[in-house]
Amino acid sequence: MKIYFFVSDMSGRGGTERTTALLANTFVRKGHDVSIVSLIDENKDCVYELDSKIDLVYLATPSPNYLKTRINRLFLLLRAFIKILLNYSFKDNDSIIICQGFLSSVFVWFSLNANRSIACEHYKYEVYNSALRAFRNFIYKSFMTVVVLTDNDAKRFKLHKVNAYVIPNMTSFGIKPNRVANARRMITVGRLHPQKGYDLLLSALVSVFERYPDWYIDIYADGDEAYGLLLKKQVADLNLQSNVFFKEFCTDIQKEYLNSSFYVMSSRYEGFPMTLLEAMACGLPVVSFQCPEGPAELLKDNVGLLVPPEDVTMLSEAIIRMIRDEKLRANCTAKGLNVIQAYTPDKVYMKWLTLFENIKENR
Repeated sequence: MKIYFFVSDMSGRGGTERTTALLANTFVRKGHDVSIVSLIDENKDCVYELDSKIDLVYLATPSPNYLKTRINRLFLLLRAFIKILLNYSFKDNDSIIICQGFLSSVFVWFSLNANRSIACEHYKYEVYNSALRAFRNFIYKSFMTVVVLTDNDAKRFKLHKVNAYVIPNMTSFGIKPNRVANARRMITVGRLHPQKGYDLLLSALVSVFERYPDWYIDIYADGDEAYGLLLKKQVADLNLQSNVFFKEFCTDIQKEYLNSSFYVMSSRYEGFPMTLLEAMACGLPVVSFQCPEGPAELLKDNVGLLVPPEDVTMLSEAIIRMIRDEKLRANCTAKGLNVIQAYTPDKVYMKWLTLFENIKENR
């Protein structure tokens, strides 16, 4: 079976790009013929390692004097769409398109290839406004199925007569329970974006570091530079310079997880966060907002400490509890390592294989 992944920009550093790389590598390892078609190449080159058997194609690459503006990005996307129309007309029944994200799904739908395609959603159902959600539900009815990350999102799509199928994300590296547990270090990883709630986290950390000034947190994030400057100003205003450190994108993030004591997730919303899977695979206990959707599903049954969404005071108290209670950290580690077994590449691949077989039977 030939599998084509369509993704907005494979040169990005987010969870969608990482998930695409993991799936593509796993499918190749299982004997599939895989290509990745990236609409644009705005950041130059893929940062995630791909199997040499995978054919990666960028449809539109910026010129040397390219500036990252909305109008320039729009022109790049238009060029990409024209190339899809000219070069991707699928006639055989052995090809399947997997659209990673709403934008690539829109392009595939307009190119009249939705009837042989799977749309994948990486965010919570309500991430878009009501008008966009209505349009999304309308076009998704043309797809063979829509893969979502949680049961709750599947129920929401099915209410609108969209065929939804649940497949969670997989761990990006092997399970490593032997981490360094005595570091007085917390860690969080994500994009510089208001979605990640780093402003809420910084506010929560004030009382934490007043009580535990010998602890610190490393925030591995890049993205919105303007938002990053606001966060650094907040750090200065709250006098957290000795305890909060912003780090740039790291290619060996596993090493950083293994040298931390626990993970903090302050997101306002999530899909099924790769970083949470990674942290748990490294044996890290987790403190997180109970934001929709993924954290609540992964951390249920006392696997980690969940606090009400955007409740800064409760987040602060949960972090303090995790710092002072080594037995709690050990219990969360043990439970997390047990939960994460269900999200290994081989286990998640079997869910994809079942989906492929169902599609083949119904063609």
